[in-house]
Amino acid sequence: MTIFFSQHLHQTPRQFCSALFWSSCISLTFKMNRFTPSQEERGNRAIAAHCNALRESEARQGQRPNLNSKEEAYSKFMLTLSSANEEPEHPIYFVCPSYPPCTKTQLERMYIADLRHCTHHRGSYLILRAVTPPKRIVGIRVLMEDDKGDAIQLQLNMQEDEERRVATNIVDVGRIILIKEPYFEVMENGEYALCVDHPSDIMHVHPDGRKVPREWQLKTVSVRQTAEIIKLKGNKAMSEARYWDALSQYTHALDQPAAAKEVEIIKRNRSLAYLKTKHFDTALLNVGYTSLNSKSAEKALFRAAEAL
Repeated sequence: MTIFFSQHLHQTPRQFCSALFWSSCISLTFKMNRFTPSQEERGNRAIAAHCNALRESEARQGQRPNLNSKEEAYSKFMLTLSSANEEPEHPIYFVCPSYPPCTKTQLERMYIADLRHCTHHRGSYLILRAVTPPKRIVGIRVLMEDDKGDAIQLQLNMQEDEERRVATNIVDVGRIILIKEPYFEVMENGEYALCVDHPSDIMHVHPDGRKVPREWQLKTVSVRQTAEIIKLKGNKAMSEARYWDALSQYTHALDQPAAAKEVEIIKRNRSLAYLKTKHFDTALLNVGYTSLNSKSAEKALFRAAEAL
């Protein structure tokens, strides 16, 4: 597999198409991998196609894209999924440009129809639901929908490999995800997708969560559980080393009414779960690292020290 990184081009995609970058990238990659002439030709075509897609995208930066209907998007994605085992001998992929993670606590909701070409939608968030199984390529790709009926591909980078955590445990059909400050980018095949590099920029949302659209909420009538009860479920998951389940329970607990002291305890517990899953930055956020002082709870200081 050959992967081309375009992290230097977050501000000006045209730089990605510079002759110097392409010549050095092609030369070094092909020589190091000792490609055959046919592989080199295929690589050149892929790079040229992606370069053209970036040029066209840059020309329309900030404009509304022409998205496929949900049905068309689903058919295309499932066709790609079915051919996953028929990849060429030396596949080539392009990685989205890098960007800093979201650090804001107050975000405004947006929808897929609000997305714009090559734009980082700062100050906004999306609530999406998976409509297909995931597919691992460079990251994890899945087709998502919003409650207005639009669909878009989502690419999750920097996730654990399949041996440590299977893709379906991260996202699968019916799973609801909140994406903070979504970045809308062109992919190697010319299709558009949301690109998420930071695990802290996605949140798995419980179907009963306050932010979940009414149409997606659980239809069964049940007694609403308290934050304390849900927290205890998270504690049980932690004791059984089911850290991802614990994260889900703690996040759900924080979605319930609770006293300020109880909220702090749940956040500290969630911080430990993030530590266990090696999400150190998010662990720091959960203990309020920037506001810690000599009067802070001992466990909060200890969690912060572990994360650092």
